[in-house]
Amino acid sequence: MGLASFRALDENIDFLPPPGTCAAYTPTVTLNDLVSPGLGLQRGRGLDAGAPLLIHGPLGVKELEKGVRDPSIYWSLLGGNPPSIRGKPLFLEPGEYEMSAPGGVDAGPFTAKALTPQPFEWSNRAAADSVDRRAGVSLVWKQTSPDDRALILAANVDAASGAMGLAVCSAPRGSTRFTIPPAMLANLPATPRETTGVLPLSLLAVAAVHASPPIHPSGVEKAGVFFVSASSRTVVYY
Repeated sequence: MGLASFRALDENIDFLPPPGTCAAYTPTVTLNDLVSPGLGLQRGRGLDAGAPLLIHGPLGVKELEKGVRDPSIYWSLLGGNPPSIRGKPLFLEPGEYEMSAPGGVDAGPFTAKALTPQPFEWSNRAAADSVDRRAGVSLVWKQTSPDDRALILAANVDAASGAMGLAVCSAPRGSTRFTIPPAMLANLPATPRETTGVLPLSLLAVAAVHASPPIHPSGVEKAGVFFVSASSRTVVYY
C-alpha cells in the first residue's frame, strides 16, 4: 500500500516511542476506523498538496488517490491481495522509486527518491500463534539494513464496545529481537473463543522502517519518505 499525509501541527509530535521502549494506547474505534488507511494520521489541520501524487518504479507508475473522508491523506493499494479488496499484481520490489506531487494550496511541488530494501523477514512468526498477556511475547527477525528502525505492534479490539488495546514498541537500532513486556499487553482485550467478521483484531506485527533523505517542499517545514516492510499475523491473546 502507498500512503501519504500532509498535516499542520501545533507542536512537533513524535508518534513513535524512543528506541528500546514501548507505548500503550487505549482508544475507542469503529469498524470504519479500522479499515481507514489514515488511522492515527488525523492530528492537526490537513494540507492540500495537489493531485495526482505519483510513484514511479521499475514496474511502472502508480497514483495515490486523495482520501474521501480526509483529502489531505492520499493512498492506494499498490499491489497484493488483502482481505475484502480486489487484488492487484505486485508493484513493489527492491530498487529505486520516485515520488512526485504537483503542489496545491498549502504545499508546493516536490520530487523525492527512495530505495526499497529486501523484504523484511519475521523469523519466529509461525510459533507466535498465541500470546499469554501475563508473560509478554518475544519476536525475532532478520535484519535487512543496520539503518532501518524495527517496530513491533500488538493490538486487539473488543467487538462489543469498540475498546482497543494497542502496544507499539521501538527496538534498539541494529537489534534482531525484542520482548513486549506484560505491562504493555495488559490493556489488550482477550480473544474470545468464537469470532466472526473483522473483529476482534487479535493482531501481532513487526516491521522495518527504511527512511530516505528528507525533502523540503515550499510551505512545509518537515517532510520525509519512508518504506515500510511488515509481517503480521492473527494470534490468540489470553
